[in-house]
Amino acid sequence: DAKESMVLGDELVSLLTSLVDALINNAAAFVATGVGPGTLNPAVVSTASQIKGKLAAKKILSSYGKLK
Repeated sequence: DAKESMVLGDELVSLLTSLVDALINNAAAFVATGVGPGTLNPAVVSTASQIKGKLAAKKILSSYGKLK
C-alpha cells in the first residue's frame, strides 16, 4: 500500500518555474551586503536558467503515467 501522495506534475512545474523566475529576475539585488544590495553569483543564475529551460520543456513530467 502506498503511504505518500503523488506529486501533481503540472502544479509542481508551475511552482518551480515561479521560484526560478524570482531568482533570475531579482539576481541583481538578491544578496544583502554591509554596503547595500549585492548580486547573485552568476553560476547560480546560469543554473537557474538551465532549470527554467527544462521546466519549460516539461522534461520532469512522466510520460508513463498521469493522475486523474
